[in-house]
Amino acid sequence: MQRGLLILLASLIAAPSFAEDKPKGIEPAAVKLDRPASFEQDVQPILDEKCVACHNVAIAESRLILEDVPSMLKGGKRGPGLVPRDPAKSLIYQLAARTHDPVMPPLPNGVSAAELTPQELGTLKLWIEEGAVSSGSAGSAPLAWQSIPEHLHSIYSVALSQDGRFAAASRANQIDLYDLARGERVIRLTDPNLASVKLNDQLVYPKGAADQDFVHALAFHPSGNLLASAGYRSVKFWQRAENVQRMAAALDQPATAVAMAPNGQWLAVAVADNSIRLVQTSDGQTAKTLSGHTAAVTGLEFTADGTQLISASKDKTLRLWSVAEGQPLAQLETPAEVLCVQLAADGKRVYSGHADNRL
Repeated sequence: MQRGLLILLASLIAAPSFAEDKPKGIEPAAVKLDRPASFEQDVQPILDEKCVACHNVAIAESRLILEDVPSMLKGGKRGPGLVPRDPAKSLIYQLAARTHDPVMPPLPNGVSAAELTPQELGTLKLWIEEGAVSSGSAGSAPLAWQSIPEHLHSIYSVALSQDGRFAAASRANQIDLYDLARGERVIRLTDPNLASVKLNDQLVYPKGAADQDFVHALAFHPSGNLLASAGYRSVKFWQRAENVQRMAAALDQPATAVAMAPNGQWLAVAVADNSIRLVQTSDGQTAKTLSGHTAAVTGLEFTADGTQLISASKDKTLRLWSVAEGQPLAQLETPAEVLCVQLAADGKRVYSGHADNRL
């Protein structure tokens, strides 16, 4: 029994005391400046190095944000972070001084943050004593953006619209939008706010850009009319314009049918004189006129490659035309007036609706 008591007593004597586990605390240095302490100039750099990695808008551990003075005054789940002119009652100062748990930053930590030095703690204390005010301007120097070399074309992100029609791809700081049905690029998105950005009197983005930094993420809204892109500390939203007139082509007669080539280069318009006009979408000018129908043209359909055009007419015929030559290639007589026409997806069959109620 005595031997057991001696062993227990020896283990208690050898064990470290609980008092030694308490925070030792940091003694602040007596900091004196020839001007009022500035959050942006004096305090923010300290917080950026030691605290903001965990207490920022994105992470906000303990719901505490240390990126600006209003957020620090608001504090987190333990209450307000600052009491202006009273460091002893300011939670941020107490934890940074390591006099109260949980000490900040904790050691070790996953972001390689070290505890505040006496000089840094003294600077924080002085700023709080003077009222913990902010000038409202960023303390860090503005980023000196450089143009991204044109040879960088790697795709960093891709997004697909919910209907599968459009795909967006980010190439460095550019965003390209593709029409998958047509198999071609529709547009390159550019931010007009970057058009006038200069460096040493030279335009940084002379050909336009979607972002100043690499675009690392893209996402379509389910409607397909809104695209979000993520760059350096920014998310941009691109709205698909609606009711945009791309071209105007004057006609001297009423139109009876219209069709657009899949490649977007041609517009076929049938008019009241029974002819078909091939209009160039680039300038709205009529390039060719297809003549031959003897009654109103009621339907038009381009083939998938845009090289041929099918027309339907009340003259009881279906006709196939060469777009390049503007000449007929074939003709099919039908028993009744043709009221509409549709080309099968595989391009091997033509469906037509007739005045005798038959297909």
